[in-house]
Amino acid sequence: MAIYKIFPSKDASLYTISQSMNTGLDEILEASTAIESSQPQVSRYLLEFSQTEINNFVEKHISGSGVTRLIINDTGVGTGGEFLYDQDMLAGPTYPTSSNSISGQTLAVNNNLEFSIVPSSSFGDGYGQRFLVGLNSGYFIPGVDIVDDAVVSGSIPTGFAAADGTYGPFILSHVDGNLDLNRTTSSLSSSVNLTIENNTLVSAVIQNNGSASYVAAEYYPVARGPLNDGGMGDLYISEATMDAAYPGVFTFSGPTDYRHFYFNINKIHTVTVPSFIRTLDSQGFKYKAGDKLVFPSQSFNPYPMSDDVSITLSAPTVSGSNWEDVPAQYELLNSAAVVTGVQMDQTLKVYAVSGSWNMGTGKYANNPVTTNGCSWIFRNYSGSTGDGATTWQTTGTFGNYATASFSSSNDAGGGNWYTGSALGLDIVKEQVFSYGNTIDLKVDVTNYIKTWYTASLVDAAKGFPNNGFLVKQSSSKEFINNLNTTATFRYFSVDTNTIYPPLLNMKWEDYYFTTGSSNNKILGTQESFMSIYNNDGTYYSGSVARMRIAAIPKYPDIVFQTASLYTTNFYLPENSSSYAIKDTDTNEFVIDFDDKYTNISADATSSYFDVYMNGLEPERYYTILIKTKLDGTTQIYDEDIMFKVING
Repeated sequence: MAIYKIFPSKDASLYTISQSMNTGLDEILEASTAIESSQPQVSRYLLEFSQTEINNFVEKHISGSGVTRLIINDTGVGTGGEFLYDQDMLAGPTYPTSSNSISGQTLAVNNNLEFSIVPSSSFGDGYGQRFLVGLNSGYFIPGVDIVDDAVVSGSIPTGFAAADGTYGPFILSHVDGNLDLNRTTSSLSSSVNLTIENNTLVSAVIQNNGSASYVAAEYYPVARGPLNDGGMGDLYISEATMDAAYPGVFTFSGPTDYRHFYFNINKIHTVTVPSFIRTLDSQGFKYKAGDKLVFPSQSFNPYPMSDDVSITLSAPTVSGSNWEDVPAQYELLNSAAVVTGVQMDQTLKVYAVSGSWNMGTGKYANNPVTTNGCSWIFRNYSGSTGDGATTWQTTGTFGNYATASFSSSNDAGGGNWYTGSALGLDIVKEQVFSYGNTIDLKVDVTNYIKTWYTASLVDAAKGFPNNGFLVKQSSSKEFINNLNTTATFRYFSVDTNTIYPPLLNMKWEDYYFTTGSSNNKILGTQESFMSIYNNDGTYYSGSVARMRIAAIPKYPDIVFQTASLYTTNFYLPENSSSYAIKDTDTNEFVIDFDDKYTNISADATSSYFDVYMNGLEPERYYTILIKTKLDGTTQIYDEDIMFKVING
C-alpha cells in the first residue's frame, strides 16, 4: 500500500473582529470563538490544495487510463460475477486450438477445477490482478487421429470385414454415466472418419464440421463423467450407424457385444476452455481496454495447458463496466498549535468552499491591517464592487447545494460552502474534541476529493470545482456570548516555520503479493532479524523509494549443509504485515501503521513497500518500523532503520 502527501497551495483565516483583515501569510489558522468587549468574536479558516496535483495523483494511481482496476461486472468486488472480456481466437475452425485453450485437462467426476492465478501481461502494463479461472468441459481437437491410444484394447469389432478405404464421417455416441442419456458429437458438429486396411482400423481422425462453436458447453463433456473413470465403451460408432451410411460394406461375424467401434478418448486428444474468469479482491493496477492477459500454462498444475491461455480486455460498456477506481482514502491533517476549551465536547466542521478566494499577503498583527486578500466579508480583496472587490454571498440564491450562515447583519460573511453534491456523497464532515483526546485535526475528506476530480476530469455537472476547505466550529458554539462554551482552535498554516504544516494525506491500495518462482519461505518465528537491505540512507524529497525487507530467523533450524543459513531471505506473512514511519527526533508517527494502506507487498525478490518522500519534511531523519503477525502474536520491530530526506 502507499501514502502520498501534498501541502496546501494557499490558506487564510477569517475574523469577525476585523472583517476586512487578510491573514494569508499567518503561521496560524484559527477557528475559534472568543468573548471580547462583551461580544462573541468568531474565526474560521480556509485551506486549498492544488487541483492539478490532485488530478495528477488520481490519474496516475486511482482512476486514469490504465490505472483503474478490473472489477466484477455490475455486482461489486468479491461477489462472484464475471467480468467482460474478448477471448483471442485464431482463424480457422471454431473449435479451440492449443493457442487459446487447455489440452490435456482431465477433471474428476462431476467436479470442476478452479484456479486462482495472476496473469502475465504480454501486452500492456497491468499487473497484480488475481483471477479465479474455472475450466469447462472438454471438446475434441479437430484433425487428431485417435486410433492408437484412444481405441479401447479388446473392444475393436471382431470378425468384421470392409474394403480398404476411408469411411465417414460418423457421429460418435456416448451414454452419460449420470443421466443415462445418449449424447452424440453431432451436438458440437464433430465426427470421425475411419480408415480401413486389411480389415483393420488404421486411423480414426476427428473432423470439424464447422457449424457450431466450441463455447456451446455441456453438449458433449468428454472431460467429465465415466470417460475419465477408466470405463470401457464410453464412445462408440454403432453397427446400425455404419450400415445406414454404408449399407452392405461393413459386415460383422463376431458376438453382438463387439459389433461397435468403441473408443475411450485420451485426454491429449481433447481440449478444455475457461468456463469463467472472475476478478478476485486482490486487485491489479494499470490495466486498460485492449490489454492482453496471458495465463501461463504452468499456472494450472497439476493439469498444465498445452499452451498459455490469452484473453484481451474489452472496453467498458454502458450496461456494465469492467473498471472502477482503485480504492483510496483522503484525509485532511492539521497539527494543533493551541487548543483550549475542550473541557466539554467541542466540534469542528469541515465543508467544501463554494466560490473562489484570494490568499493575500496579510498577517493578523499588521497595523494597519492588510486587505489585499480574502477576509470575513471579502473573497478577493477589500474595497468597493466598482473596484472589483467581491464579497461572500449572504443573501439570495446560493446555487445548487451551496449555503452560508451568520447571526446578524453585523456578522454577515465568513465564507460560502456546500452541504451536498450531485453525486449524492456526504460532504459534511466533523471531528468531536473531548478532554484527554487528540487535539490534531484529522478528517476523512474522501467524498470531497471525489467530487472535485469528478467535476475536473469527468463531468463538471456531476460535481463542483475545488475551492478548498472551510473549517469552522459548529453553529451551536459560534456567536454564543458565554465564556463557559468558548473554545480556541489554532492550527499551523502552510507558512509555519515548524515541521507541522497542513497536509492532504492521500492513501491508496497498491498491495501486491505474488512471489512467482521464488522458493523463499514465509517467516514463521517471532525471534527474527529485520532490516531494509537496500536502504540508501539519503533520499531526495521528490523520490520514490522501494524498501526491500530482509527477514531471517535468529535461530534457524539446524541442517547439514555447506552454505550459510543466513543468506536465505524470508517473506513476511501475506495480508498481516505493515510498516510505519516516525520522525526520529520527535518520535511522532508521520505514517502510522494501517492494515489497509501500509500493507507490505511481495514479489519474486522479497517483501517490500514504497515510500513517497514528497510528503516528508526535508532535512530530517526518519525511522521505519515493521509490524507483522508471527506465531499468532503481533510483533513490532524497531531496528533503528533510519533514512534522511534532503532537498532536491
